[in-house]
Amino acid sequence: MLCASVCVVLLGSPAAWAVSPYHSIVPEKPRSTPYGLQIVESGDVLTGRESGDSAAPQVAPTPLTDSAFHAMVEQFESQGGPYDPRLTEPLHTMGRAFIEKGEPFEAMKVFRRAMQVSRINEGLNGPAQLPILDDMVELRLLLGQFEEADQLVSRRFRLQQAVYAPGDENMMQATREYLDWQRQAYLQGVGGSSYLRLLDMHDVYSANIERLSQSNGADEEIIAQHYDRMLVEYLISRYDGERQSMLRIQLSGPADADPLLNGQLEGERFRQLQKNNFRNGRRSLEAIIEAATRAEGPESDAVGKAYVALGDWYMWWQEESRALQQYEKAWAIFSASGALASAEEAFFTRPVELPDTRVFLSDGSVPTENVKARAKVMLTVSRYGEAREIEILEQEPPEDVGARVVLFRLLRDVRFRPVMKDGKTVSWSGLERDYRYQY
Repeated sequence: MLCASVCVVLLGSPAAWAVSPYHSIVPEKPRSTPYGLQIVESGDVLTGRESGDSAAPQVAPTPLTDSAFHAMVEQFESQGGPYDPRLTEPLHTMGRAFIEKGEPFEAMKVFRRAMQVSRINEGLNGPAQLPILDDMVELRLLLGQFEEADQLVSRRFRLQQAVYAPGDENMMQATREYLDWQRQAYLQGVGGSSYLRLLDMHDVYSANIERLSQSNGADEEIIAQHYDRMLVEYLISRYDGERQSMLRIQLSGPADADPLLNGQLEGERFRQLQKNNFRNGRRSLEAIIEAATRAEGPESDAVGKAYVALGDWYMWWQEESRALQQYEKAWAIFSASGALASAEEAFFTRPVELPDTRVFLSDGSVPTENVKARAKVMLTVSRYGEAREIEILEQEPPEDVGARVVLFRLLRDVRFRPVMKDGKTVSWSGLERDYRYQY
């Protein structure tokens, strides 16, 4: 019998109030699909920035000496006072020089003063603050102060929204960087309420979609925003409380009370996103199909790809029959367009763990308190995307019964996109995988 103290990192099944896609009177939530956080192919493990091991900010060499900086600052102060608008740039440059010299705390002091001078002269939304904020974020990361960096990232994005026009290329790039930060911060458990990050990401993508729809934006841009919002839908589908992503929960003990029950407006909005998660994801993918049909025609590769994505979403929610219907539609479209060979190679020649995206993969550190294991397995993937006939070929640590049991449990809950032959899904035997997982 296993010891009751065996711990598992819970990626989390859809929360208890999530609505079943079957719309049952007594909804039954699907089993957790753990691929991405709990178990991942070895080739997908990313080596990213570890806590306390951040790269130093990349700053250009400063041509002036310390004395020259001080002389310039003193000259401007004597001529225009301590808030002379000409002080912003030399103070910023001086802060970068302190970073080069290995004096990060002095650099932060100077950056703060540069920000103060800029805000007094340009107002709260002066564009000159943006490069200073960039360096302040990197400096916080250099110091391992991730929560402080997180606050600065949010502050910078609010400023970018004030400075750049909606749809501007600079704003689009800023949005991409901000949302990627939010996703990584969510996965790595950086402070604050994690559900608020999911809500914020969903809001940003929804606002972009609304803006593009009202302004007759290009279908290609609308499609891109819907695909990106689908990443958030996947994250929401596996949200299971504020402690689920990075902390261990004893099998014998309950989790903390859900903070969403506190009645806050944001909590209720997020609860609705959870409740309608399956429907929202399906509608986003249907909107992609409509936009791709308008842009490229009903038998285009873009439409076929969207049907594959819709099939993946149904499979994720264990609606196997609907998933297979979408895969068959995609196959027919690729066949009609003459792109079947390349599409078959891209989507259907081998089983693929779902989601077919890196949305759950963090580029940062893995919680050190979790025991990490590795296993080489051989299995069969059924035509319904389920792992069957699981055989463990190698295991580290060897002879660890707890690791073996957890691996079987995880693989039973993983969903695959099945192989297709002649337009129909088929089972696939002898699939070998090298997985890393936590238990």
